[in-house]
Amino acid sequence: FDVGFGGGRLRGAPWVQLLPAPGELVVPAGRVADRVVLAGPLADAWVTWMFPVIGRSTRTRGLVSVDMAGARLPLSDPGAGEAAGSIVFENLEVTPGPLLSPLAKVVAKLQAVVDPRFAFGDKAVLLRVRTDPVRFRVTGGRTWHDGLLMDMGQLVLRSAGSVGHDGSLSM
Repeated sequence: FDVGFGGGRLRGAPWVQLLPAPGELVVPAGRVADRVVLAGPLADAWVTWMFPVIGRSTRTRGLVSVDMAGARLPLSDPGAGEAAGSIVFENLEVTPGPLLSPLAKVVAKLQAVVDPRFAFGDKAVLLRVRTDPVRFRVTGGRTWHDGLLMDMGQLVLRSAGSVGHDGSLSM
């Protein structure tokens, strides 16, 4: 398949292998998402997962591309499968949502008093994700990532680790 989705393209040629039981979904290597808009509830859920403290008070928007190195996912329990690849985020920004917006505006005004360069921003950006590829791997009931770089003002955050399909974190 090759279909337009979210301003970008979804493509792939997966197949289902039924024997031996319980069968598995096999996804070959290749680009499966190309410049798809990441916004709305899906994007907000990603930020909530990465930053639980601010996630429910923000809005996220950007583009995402996903290159798969391949995947083998059992039909009975896809989370127990194996997958790997990389994700590239473009122009992904996390901005204050309705709950955080008043506080962010006050902080932006205080920053502008200290450093006038901040007075020219048109919006308060809490977090920007860099375009460096983020490698991921799904194995043993965990999703691992490495190489996620984010800018929070003058801070650069580098994230690596895993999240279990049971919600446990190791970062």
